Amino acid sequence: MISTAIQQLVNYGLDTGLILPDDEIYIRNQLLMTMQLDDFTAPEGEVCYTDLESILKTLVDDAVARGVCEDNSTARDLFDTKLMGVLTPRPSIVRANFEERYESEGPQAATDWFYKFSQDTDYIRRYRIKRDLKWVTKTPYGDLDITINLSKPEKDPKAIAAAKLAPQSAYPKCQLCAENEGYAGRMNHPARENHRIIPLTINDSAWNLHMVGGLSGPAIRPLSVFQTWRVAQEVAVDVVGCGGIVCAADVKEYMAAGAKAVEIGTANFTEPETIIRITEAL
Repeated sequence: MISTAIQQLVNYGLDTGLILPDDEIYIRNQLLMTMQLDDFTAPEGEVCYTDLESILKTLVDDAVARGVCEDNSTARDLFDTKLMGVLTPRPSIVRANFEERYESEGPQAATDWFYKFSQDTDYIRRYRIKRDLKWVTKTPYGDLDITINLSKPEKDPKAIAAAKLAPQSAYPKCQLCAENEGYAGRMNHPARENHRIIPLTINDSAWNLHMVGGLSGPAIRPLSVFQTWRVAQEVAVDVVGCGGIVCAADVKEYMAAGAKAVEIGTANFTEPETIIRITEAL
């Protein structure tokens, strides 16, 4: 019964502290609205749950079956994020909690709290990260971490087709910009309704603290080339070099380090014809 799954999600919010007891009826009604349901039957007895993943799957499966959500991986991610957005406190509340802990317990405690909060809101999907495969190998150059990222699902053909047909937009400007906070997402941009940011001032400059971020482009190339060389010394399979490639000389540098092929990513955002230019120069 879908009412049970809705109450399970409400209970999850109460158990994690995302919502308070006074919020229960309001949050339940907001979930009903998101699910496009008009009725709720209170489950009998104690409502228990095993994990967040199973609750969200039940709700999304129901939404798909009723035509509320499209049946592809991207649409499902957009919809379950919308559900979690209902439980996620507003930015002002999150920032007040962070600042209170920062002042009373210190920066480490405040950051630890924010990290757990980002997991509880499912912005950091713990159940997907657990699927990653990781090996640590001792080498003369230090420990070498080899990880297979299984936490980010591959898009299915239906999702790719839908993203291609989706209207293009320059908002938000990027996937880490401040205007992502609370953004509903679309087929070609991830949902951020459960995403919260902590504004910080460092050396009189404004910064935003995210729990998930990344660095790419030429800044990482020296380290990436070195890591490519390290891996090439230790494995018997072909190695693909990646990170900061913008010209033919960069490709040759990776090849000299032991790469059999290269991947070009960030440069394509600023110059879509990068691959053509580099190929012609090799």
